[in-house]
Amino acid sequence: MQQFSGVAKEELLEEIDRNTSKRRGGPVGEFDFAIEDDNGDLHEFRAESFFNSHYLLTLIVHRKNLAKQRLLP
Repeated sequence: MQQFSGVAKEELLEEIDRNTSKRRGGPVGEFDFAIEDDNGDLHEFRAESFFNSHYLLTLIVHRKNLAKQRLLP
């Protein structure tokens, strides 16, 4: 929370929505994305989403600091 205070939870939810499929259950998405920390450094994250037929569960893991590389739109 301290290192990525500029990232709104809505941004993360939109990223998850863009990268998951609508299915009845099971794995629904696996994707990488990047966000900028409070120092302006870009970081790569890996996300895996699973739908248990009640809730969408998403695990997000930090992969690496991309050392000031900018993500192209």
